Amino acid sequence: MKNVLVLGHTGLVGNAVVRQLLDRYDISVRLNSSTPRHDLRSLSEAFAVVDSSRADVVVMAAGHVGGIKSNMNAQYDYCCQNASMSLNVIHACIQAKVKRLIQLGSVCAYPTHRPSHDNVDAEYAYLSGTMEVTNEGHAAAKRLAHVLAKHAPIETCTVVATNLYGPGDNYDLERCHVVPAIIRKMHEAKVNGSKSCELWGCGMARRDFMFADDLARFIDHLVDMDKVPEIVNAATGSSITIRRLALTIKEVVGFEGAVVFNDDVGDGALSREPCTEIMHETGWSGPQYSLLEGLNATYRHFQQNVAPNLP
Repeated sequence: MKNVLVLGHTGLVGNAVVRQLLDRYDISVRLNSSTPRHDLRSLSEAFAVVDSSRADVVVMAAGHVGGIKSNMNAQYDYCCQNASMSLNVIHACIQAKVKRLIQLGSVCAYPTHRPSHDNVDAEYAYLSGTMEVTNEGHAAAKRLAHVLAKHAPIETCTVVATNLYGPGDNYDLERCHVVPAIIRKMHEAKVNGSKSCELWGCGMARRDFMFADDLARFIDHLVDMDKVPEIVNAATGSSITIRRLALTIKEVVGFEGAVVFNDDVGDGALSREPCTEIMHETGWSGPQYSLLEGLNATYRHFQQNVAPNLP
């Protein structure tokens, strides 16, 4: 039985990974960098938590994350905090002789413009090209983490996660990602009887959305593999425009007003469509949740656990 250390267990991905692995492994759960007990921005604390776990596999799901507005306004913080956490965890895993490190990358680190012969974001291009200016700090930290990991003297795998959503997401409109932002805005518009709901951007940007529990299942698969790829995208292989996403969430929430897009606010990269070839080559069976199923589950959780506590 493998001993798995999950760092960042209170976050969207870490919590889903813990729930997925609980019945299969002896799990060591350690608090992420946001708690005073274990601050992964400190090398000594990162080593202490990794070494004391005696883990065979470390899943690095801790990080400083946020949506486009937060990224644009705090590039320095996103770069420094994520880079320091990743550097310290990689170094701690080496010193503690961990057998395998699985760390989360991000689709935001792909170049703004793909190579001309690609119509999807392929893993070989992860470190190439100009990064999207709206999240350059976060993207740079993720690229650095992959470079460090692939040259480390232990087995590592960078899982380049697509746009994620699910129960336990962050609904703070100053920092949240697109799915929780739209859910909260439309829910509040419905409750307040508003005739319209304003969303950022033009609505034409395309994204691939994966339910967090499906990503957790894929990470579980990687934990169990004899040998893992150096880098692999984790995505559904199906993209949708933000406009279509918004209309789908509108149906899920039951909002009857108009959806208005404010194109004075940036969209980020117009297309983020990760290649899923390597992911399928690992033998993974693929996502279990359709977008509609995942959104329904997410909204139910929001209604039960988040909406009652909103101001």
